Amino acid sequence: MNKLGAGGAILLCLASACEAQIQVNLYNDAAMRDHALSVAQKEASRILKEAGVSLSWCRRLIPGEPCPEPGPATLQVRLYPRGAESNYSVPANSLGVALTSPAPEFGFFVGVFANRVTEYGQITGCSYGLMMGHVIAHELGHLLMERSAHSRDGLMKETWDKPQRSLMPTGRLLFDRSEAREIQVKVSARLAWVERTSDGK
Repeated sequence: MNKLGAGGAILLCLASACEAQIQVNLYNDAAMRDHALSVAQKEASRILKEAGVSLSWCRRLIPGEPCPEPGPATLQVRLYPRGAESNYSVPANSLGVALTSPAPEFGFFVGVFANRVTEYGQITGCSYGLMMGHVIAHELGHLLMERSAHSRDGLMKETWDKPQRSLMPTGRLLFDRSEAREIQVKVSARLAWVERTSDGK
């Protein structure tokens, strides 16, 4: 049974579990090549799927046909070209930024510095699309958990050292169990808010 919500939110209910689905609007200002971008989307979707959240993507390709308005259940990911990082107060090695909001507000914006991802991938030997997918998933993790803190290991580690990078090609650099549970709880709150407001309550 599918339970539909507003703003791109869908709760996919099966026999024993429900999987939250949210919209991600992707803006490719960095002119990332289509194949690499598709790899990045696939990787980010796979990682979030492991945490119990299904991503539905909108890529704005045709002028005049914008993606849905961002909000609690419709997130925005913007891939920035070189120089855009100067607009944010972030460390020199930051690959992206997530603008979280304290409860009861819901942050919806992620920015990724594509040139830094490219350079980091070249240094570490990871492909551009693979690296970008993990960066997007990491920043979405900040957004969905509503916190900027990092973990000691795994996908949410502040800096990916060799042990973390070696897990990327195998598909095992993921959110840990506690992070996955937190994401599920916070996403459920987003979907509940969307449903309440769409019902006029």
